[in-house]
Amino acid sequence: MNFSLSNNAPTPAVMASAPKPPSLHWGVVLVLYIATLGLFGLIWAFVQAAFARKADPESKAMIYLAIAVALYVADVVLTLQQSSVANMVGLAGGVCFLIAMYSIRDSIDLFYIQVVGTRVGLNGILVFFLGPIYLQYHLYKLAQMQRHAQLGAAIG
Repeated sequence: MNFSLSNNAPTPAVMASAPKPPSLHWGVVLVLYIATLGLFGLIWAFVQAAFARKADPESKAMIYLAIAVALYVADVVLTLQQSSVANMVGLAGGVCFLIAMYSIRDSIDLFYIQVVGTRVGLNGILVFFLGPIYLQYHLYKLAQMQRHAQLGAAIG
């Protein structure tokens, strides 16, 4: 499905027909991330990757996240067995997680171009350090834009 607008302002019809981004406020994601010691962030990354797949069918974020989780589990098992390769496996899991975050970032940027008609240029450094929280900030903004567009279409 193509939601192309070239460089025009978004119309309510285009915004309404576009995939719905996860609309949980980024502050809630941050609080749950801290409260669960990062576990919620990993789970929420899968929600974001599912949206990325809807917005960009070429997105491989879900695959990289699944590999990252498998490597994290392997890291825990190898650490419990006191294996010398555990650190390398954990590092590989972290790299796969970052690749997934950058893949989601690219999909969000593509979504902005196709639906909103502008390139937002998500900050790569913030993606690196804040990952799912920073991405959710932008997804929440998109969800708000869609909600306002739908209200505008319903009213006028």
